[in-house]
Amino acid sequence: MSPKPLAFQQWPMEWPIKYGPVGGWAVVVDRVLDGDTFNGWACIGPPADFKYHYVSIRIADVAKAEKWEADGPYWTAHLQTLLPRDTPVLCYVTGASFGRWVARVTLRDGRDLGAVLTPVTEEG
Repeated sequence: MSPKPLAFQQWPMEWPIKYGPVGGWAVVVDRVLDGDTFNGWACIGPPADFKYHYVSIRIADVAKAEKWEADGPYWTAHLQTLLPRDTPVLCYVTGASFGRWVARVTLRDGRDLGAVLTPVTEEG
């Protein structure tokens, strides 16, 4: 079993760590890369054999500007307000793209992160 990262010491006890063949990873955010991608520690595997991996997650069904593009800094900052470091989220993996896992992301309050980001207009 891989060692438990410090970020998981504060995992909310009322929010059980889930797992499954198609995702259900518990992830603690480390840093936001741009408006639709973040890195974090993921807890993967059945409870008897949890494994912790550093992963890159692209939010499913969300396409925001890259951080070097015109609106990129806005979208990166917006996602940073939603996902500050050490934020716990649940990720349901739907695929992979460019070395990142693509996942539906659920916030601690139960909201779908993709739905939270989608209604925001491109003008900011």
